[in-house]
Amino acid sequence: LIVYGQTGSGKTHTMFGSLEPGPEQGLAFRAVDMLAGLLEQAGGRRLSVDFSFLEVYNDELYDLLDGSKRLPKQRSTEKHVVPMGLTRRHCEADQMQKQVHAWLREGAATRTVGKTVFNPRSSRSHGIVLLHLCWGAADDGACGATGGLSRSRLLSTTKGMGRGSETRIYLVDLAGSERAGLYAMDQEQLKEGEAINL
Repeated sequence: LIVYGQTGSGKTHTMFGSLEPGPEQGLAFRAVDMLAGLLEQAGGRRLSVDFSFLEVYNDELYDLLDGSKRLPKQRSTEKHVVPMGLTRRHCEADQMQKQVHAWLREGAATRTVGKTVFNPRSSRSHGIVLLHLCWGAADDGACGATGGLSRSRLLSTTKGMGRGSETRIYLVDLAGSERAGLYAMDQEQLKEGEAINL
């Protein structure tokens, strides 16, 4: 799920909305609620959830669940494009809504923001939420174990997945595109705008 467009058009508000519990929360929170409901209805084999929150700011990578720690531009494995050292928090499926909501609020509150011509609190970075659904047998909570929830149409593609598999969901809030030199309020924002438009 990706939100993109002109700066000041409401992308971050659409994705995250209010960070306080309630009806003003954005798509990320609602998507987690919907997914948790589908998983609960489907039943089936054991499932756990891993969560990461990454920021891309001025062409650098930061871990929003570890005090905005700067990360190396290096893959954790050859198979997956995940930065080395990125925090990956874990919870069981029945705790998904409570835990993931808390982690979403934590990461979203840590993102880089600044005042622009269009927005007094503009996201100056790309935010990427990574949800890993880790399939396991009833007695195996390890991420990537055998199984799937065949009763859910949403998860029908997991049928027959072998050991070591997982389903990945990405929620991406792209910083708004800007016209270089026109809307920047200072040199730092000009630099940010150039990185955003890359």
